[in-house]
Amino acid sequence: DNPWDDRRFFAGGNNQIAGVEEDFNLDVPPWIETVKSCWSDFPVYGSLCEAYETLWRIVGAENALLWIAMYPDKIGAVIKKINHFAVEFTKAQIQYAEGKLDGMIIWGDVAYNGGMLFSPDYWREYIKPGVKGIIDACHADNIPVIYHGCGNVLTIFEDFLEIGADAYNPLQANAGMDVIELRRKFGHRICFSGNMGVGEWGSADFEELKGIVLTKLNAGKGGGYIFQSDNSVPDTVSVEKYEYVLNLVRQYGSYPLELGVYDLPDIR
Repeated sequence: DNPWDDRRFFAGGNNQIAGVEEDFNLDVPPWIETVKSCWSDFPVYGSLCEAYETLWRIVGAENALLWIAMYPDKIGAVIKKINHFAVEFTKAQIQYAEGKLDGMIIWGDVAYNGGMLFSPDYWREYIKPGVKGIIDACHADNIPVIYHGCGNVLTIFEDFLEIGADAYNPLQANAGMDVIELRRKFGHRICFSGNMGVGEWGSADFEELKGIVLTKLNAGKGGGYIFQSDNSVPDTVSVEKYEYVLNLVRQYGSYPLELGVYDLPDIR
């Protein structure tokens, strides 16, 4: 398909990517109308899927992983075509938005709780160049980029810094992603976004939640931390606990950070 096809931006339709389970968002207005309706009351971000996220949505997750293992070069050639599409699609979004994009989000789950879904070397050879191309296209127009990827990506986290990602989300806590340890290791070379474990959010009592939240706020010293959940918030999180955490962030998340007994002096 032509990534510059203006029907993507100026015609209404059905949003299948944003659907949940069997439900799709039907008869949505044109993309550009949504952008204009939100801007400038809210920050407006463009978004797109990177190559692996696109691949498995086309052929299914089982086929994508199986064929990467069985036919690495052939699937690699397909991924290169997807990379080209993604970079051009990024440029089209930026141009058609006419200055109304405050940032870009790249969607790309390439890991699970135990690590990468496939070889880090394969990701670096075929998928990383496409992500870098998207980031470069955004930076050419001074648009910051948040990369969203669930799971434990520690083996390739340095790569995201190398190719210029401005922020990483959601830092899945139960997959071993710890924003405090990441800040200690990588400093302020990238912004961190997320890491409030939704499991703890639902199961911890109020005093435990206070310790969890205020400890994570240490990552905000000197800026560069966006506090948010590490996944979709489930119905195990009560309204009372949800509001409690929000109010903790509002109370203790302003500068200068005063975190009391939860202050970690080795983080600056």
